[in-house]
Amino acid sequence: MSVKVEKVLKSEILTKVEAHVRSLFKELRTSKLIFHNLDHTEMVVNACDEISRGMQLNKNDREILLVAAWFHDTGYLYTYNSHEEEGKNIARDFLLNNGYPTSKIHKVMNCISVTQLDIEPHDIIEKVICDADLYHLSCRNYFQLSKQLRKEWELIFETKVSDDQWHRQNLDFLHQHNYCTAYAKNNLEKGKQMNIKKNIKTLEDLRHGV
Repeated sequence: MSVKVEKVLKSEILTKVEAHVRSLFKELRTSKLIFHNLDHTEMVVNACDEISRGMQLNKNDREILLVAAWFHDTGYLYTYNSHEEEGKNIARDFLLNNGYPTSKIHKVMNCISVTQLDIEPHDIIEKVICDADLYHLSCRNYFQLSKQLRKEWELIFETKVSDDQWHRQNLDFLHQHNYCTAYAKNNLEKGKQMNIKKNIKTLEDLRHGV
């Protein structure tokens, strides 16, 4: 996937951030990051732009969101556990070195923090990036992406789960998940519900040996 540069908000800092993050993924590429790679980052950037436009956020908030989206998974290049904190460190250092306002950096840090699943978003930009990070739950290629995540976990954690266990875990997550913004609820929830039905069908097929 490539970022839709003709549509996504552009600014001097965003141009620098995009180039920096692309360079990091190129220099520190690892074969184990089958899901949390540059493709996923690009998807989240596009999703942040789409949702923020749909929510009619101002240019300032959209810029903060896109900066956070570019950096949100860079921590995976250095560590799997606590990658959000590592990503925040990478973002903070780069943004300070490029003269980005501290008030905006604080908001970028908060946006990266809430991509951790057990942290609740509070304001609208935090809710947008949460929805963008899980945009793939609504996608037609959700099962392909899920397969990539499964392989990544097998490589990272050196463990395997059965097909039945994997699809049950995914179904539980899909059932428990709720989109935060009105835009996502109106435009993404339908796709997620279709993927829930497909997951249920897959489990039924497994149960009957299909």
